[in-house]
Amino acid sequence: MNHAAQPRELPHAILVVGDGQVGVLTAIALRQALPTTTVTVIPSPADHAAFADRIGTAMPFTNRLHDRLGISEMDLVQRAGASHRLVTRYRGWASETHEGISGYGSGNPALGNAFTGHFEAVRSPGQAAEARILTPAAALAATGRFCPPDGDPNSPLATIDYALRWNVAAYRNLLIAKAMQLGIQYAPKFPADVQYSERGDIAAVILDDNAGAIAADLFIDCSGPMRWLMSRMDGATLDSWRENLPCDRVLIAAPGEPVLALEDRMTLTPHGWLNEIGGRDGVQRIFAFPASLGSADAEAHLIRAGASAAIAAAIHPGALVRPFVGNVVALGDAAASFEPIGGTNLDLAHRQLSLLLELLPGRNVEPREREEYNRRAELMASSLRDWLTSHYAALGMPGTPFTARVSQLTYSPSFNLLIDMHRRHGRMPFFEEAPVLPSEWSAMLLALGISSAPSAHALAQSAERNRSLTQQAENAARAVVDAAPPYGEWLESVLPQPGV
Repeated sequence: MNHAAQPRELPHAILVVGDGQVGVLTAIALRQALPTTTVTVIPSPADHAAFADRIGTAMPFTNRLHDRLGISEMDLVQRAGASHRLVTRYRGWASETHEGISGYGSGNPALGNAFTGHFEAVRSPGQAAEARILTPAAALAATGRFCPPDGDPNSPLATIDYALRWNVAAYRNLLIAKAMQLGIQYAPKFPADVQYSERGDIAAVILDDNAGAIAADLFIDCSGPMRWLMSRMDGATLDSWRENLPCDRVLIAAPGEPVLALEDRMTLTPHGWLNEIGGRDGVQRIFAFPASLGSADAEAHLIRAGASAAIAAAIHPGALVRPFVGNVVALGDAAASFEPIGGTNLDLAHRQLSLLLELLPGRNVEPREREEYNRRAELMASSLRDWLTSHYAALGMPGTPFTARVSQLTYSPSFNLLIDMHRRHGRMPFFEEAPVLPSEWSAMLLALGISSAPSAHALAQSAERNRSLTQQAENAARAVVDAAPPYGEWLESVLPQPGV
C-alpha cells in the first residue's frame, strides 16, 4: 500500500480585513503565492494609531520584500514620491548639545570584524566628528550625494544599505493597481460581525448594510490596533508593554514644506521626542509624549517646529502573545502596537508578512506550523520592544517628559543583557528575528550617546593596525562620495519630465 503523503489542499479563499498599505500589500503577496486562491480585501474602520498604514517609511527589509513581490523601486520613485534615507540624526538624547548619526549596514564588509570593533571604540564620547568621517553612509548624507547601487559588486556604493520614504496615498494607489492586475477582489463594505465554524474558527465575515457575508479558509487582520478580527477570537491575549515604554500619545502633523535630504531626524525636546521624516512632497513630523504632559504643549512645540494641524492618537503599547489563532493571522499594528520610531511599525508588518509566506498554511491549518509562526513572530515583537527601549536608556538630560517614567520602567532580561554587553564588552549579542543587525544596533546605541568599552577585537589590535583600519574607512567614505552624483541631479535624471 502506498502511504506517501498527499499534497496539502490549498486555501480556496482568503479574506484580508483592512485596505491600507499593509492590507493591500498582504493581498498582493498572498495572491502571488497562491494564484488559484481567491483573495478579497475589505476596509476596516479608520484608526489614527494604525501607524503602519498612516506613515510612509519603513526599513531596508522592505526594499527586499518589494523586490520579491515585483514592486519596482523606480516605480516608487517615479509614481509614489519615494526618496532615500541613509542615516538618522539623533539630537538631545544624552545631553542638551548631544548629536549622533546612525545608518544601516556595517560599512565596507571587506574590512571585517576587526574594523567593526575599532569602529565601536573610536565612536566614544568626544570623538563623534571622527566617527562621522568613518561612516560611508554619513559621508554621503553630509554631502548630499547618492544614487541607488546599480548592481555592480565592485562599485563603492554596493555596500550602502538604505530605507525609503514615500507618499502614502500614492504608494497605496500603486499597490491597488497591481492588486487589480492580479485579480484581487475588493468589497467596499465594513465588517459587521463574524460567523464561527463548529471548531471555533471564523467561517465568514458578515458585511454591514446587509451586504451579505464573505466566507474564507484563512483570515488576515490588518485592521490596526482595534484588532477587528482578533478581538473576536478566544485566545487572542495582549502582552502589555506599558512597563517597558514610557510613550503613550502621538501627534501626526500634516506634511510641511518639501525637503530633499538623505537623513531623518529624531530630536528629544523638553516636551517629547520629534521625528522629522524627509519627503519630496513634504516633511512628515511626528511628536510623541507621555499622556501626563497633555496635548497643548506638544502641539505648541510642533507649531514651533514648522508643523500645522495634527492628528492625535493614543498608544496602548503591546503585542499579541499569539498573533496566529485558529485560522486568523494578525499583521502589523493588529499584531503589535507601539510608538512610531524609524519606520519600525511598517518594518514589523513586512517581516511578519514574509514569515507568513514562508510558513504559508493550507486550507486546514497545521498546528505545528501555526506554533512556529507564533514563536518567531513573538521573537520579532520582543526584540523590537527592546530596540524601542534602547532609546530611553540613553536619556542623560534631567527634566525631560520621560524622565520620571524611565526611572520606573521594567527592562526585559534580553535588554539588560544587550546593554551590559554593549557597555562593558563593546559587542552586541545576537537575537533571533531582531529588527536590525547587531552592528546596526550597536551603531544606534552609540549615536544615542550610550558609550561602550573597546571590544576584544579593538584591544587585540596594534596601534599600527588601528591606524590602517581608520585609513581604510576614510578611504571608503571618500570613495562612495566620489562615486555618487548629487542626489538632486540623480532624481532629476530619473523623474518623468513635464510634457514628455
